[in-house]
Amino acid sequence: MASTLRQLEPAARSGGRTPGVDARLYERARDRLARLCRIMAILFGLGLALTAVMGGFSRLTGAQVALNAVGNGGLLAFSVWLMRAARDGRRAPRRVADLGAVYEIAIALFISVGTTEYVYAKTGAVPVVSLASSLIVLFPLVLPLPRARTLITAILAAAMAPVGLALLILLGEVYANPLDFLVISVVPALSVLMAMLGFQVVHQLSVDLSAARQMGRYRLEDRLGAGGMGEVWRARHARLARPAAIKLIRQEALGARGPEHVARVLERFEREAQVTASLRSPHTVELYDYGTASDGTVYYVMELLEGFDLETLVQRFGPQPPARVVGLLAQICDSLAEAHERGLVHRDIKPANLHLARLGLTEDFVKVLDFGLVALQPERRPADAGVSVEGVPVGTPSYMAPEAVQGAPGLDERADLYSLGCVAWWLLTGRPVFEGKPMAVMVAHCNTPPPPLAPLGVAVPPALEALIMACLAKQPAERPPSARALQRSLAALSLSGWSPAEAAAWWQRHAPETGEMSLPPVAISAGLADTVPASSTTA
Repeated sequence: MASTLRQLEPAARSGGRTPGVDARLYERARDRLARLCRIMAILFGLGLALTAVMGGFSRLTGAQVALNAVGNGGLLAFSVWLMRAARDGRRAPRRVADLGAVYEIAIALFISVGTTEYVYAKTGAVPVVSLASSLIVLFPLVLPLPRARTLITAILAAAMAPVGLALLILLGEVYANPLDFLVISVVPALSVLMAMLGFQVVHQLSVDLSAARQMGRYRLEDRLGAGGMGEVWRARHARLARPAAIKLIRQEALGARGPEHVARVLERFEREAQVTASLRSPHTVELYDYGTASDGTVYYVMELLEGFDLETLVQRFGPQPPARVVGLLAQICDSLAEAHERGLVHRDIKPANLHLARLGLTEDFVKVLDFGLVALQPERRPADAGVSVEGVPVGTPSYMAPEAVQGAPGLDERADLYSLGCVAWWLLTGRPVFEGKPMAVMVAHCNTPPPPLAPLGVAVPPALEALIMACLAKQPAERPPSARALQRSLAALSLSGWSPAEAAAWWQRHAPETGEMSLPPVAISAGLADTVPASSTTA
């Protein structure tokens, strides 16, 4: 991969399609529609009360009372129901929009009938202008629909003027001639044209929003997480329809911190992309693409991992069985072994950077994420290598090796194995090895032996506990010599209690075959290196 950023061509726009509406505009329309329904419900309720009062004083005929009672009462009920439907997150936004179109037509009919009846009673002529015309113009701004449905809805709403006139003629409330139908239809017809102009405004907003959410050949869909220096989005390839995760840094968000900080962050970002792309272990997150957008946003595209990290796993489901933990650790070792053999030290192994998923037909598949803090081992490091500052602690306090806490210059692969021992402790107990404020935790990693697991009420085979304690040794020389050696030791344990059938059953309960996860994706699932917990320090 080239060390300089390359410009990717923008995604081609599709031609010849009927303009649609961005999904986020539908979501925002929910709230606007709910507010409109609330206002209309109040008005229809007042109209129903006024009808009852005026009917009691014989100010209205029996037919007028019936029309007003049915209209106000029916639309009051419709308004309340639609308001609740708009606020119901289980209903598809487009379905709510379609119901809103029916609502518009129903209100247009009621207003047209009421206006015609009132004006005719006062003047003996049909009205030229009706409030229904304003409603027709307003609705495309409140409730976005595709062009064809916007046009059809506006035409049907405009047609309610002559339909209402015909209804009043049938009821004997109005007497009109054919010319009156033309007179009453002119302004509503013009309002249809105005409604389509409103649609063009909404559609252009949708186009602009889509263009702003385009990164190379990928279209951003949902933001999964954000941090001080970047964001992670769920995205989809324009032609392959392949889901992906995009990590990006918008340079304007970094400008206020000075050019040196910007250059350092971008260098770290580029290095993370290069390191991730160079690794081929199936247990390392896969990188698809890397580049810059037209607005200067730097990004790279990774496989989208639908599942949850090991931190979330324990938080949601509690401590895990030893046999399952051994299987997860062995997969992590596979990724680390390749990185270590290439002279790379991850330096931020922690549960939030280890993602658990069902990949294809394989359950409990682990991916190692976030190589943003990776460093070369001392014997392979050139004099000017590294973005971090030597002597400054780098990592997450709860998972930092003693030598990492001390900022030792000779950090090697055994620091990752110490962190992995902390991860094993978390998986088995549901708590970190040491708890407290960050500084106290870092001091404990340097000076305090980890407590035995038995007093914590955790039933762990002695051989596994001994292996974990070896990883947590204060001196690097006392730990397993390599990730590959640790992987072999884990395989030699031959623990039972978590069979492939049990793993499949667990994933069937928590990740149904439909592909809809029972837990939402977390930001770290796309490798957001810049989202650092409050108890973390990075350099």
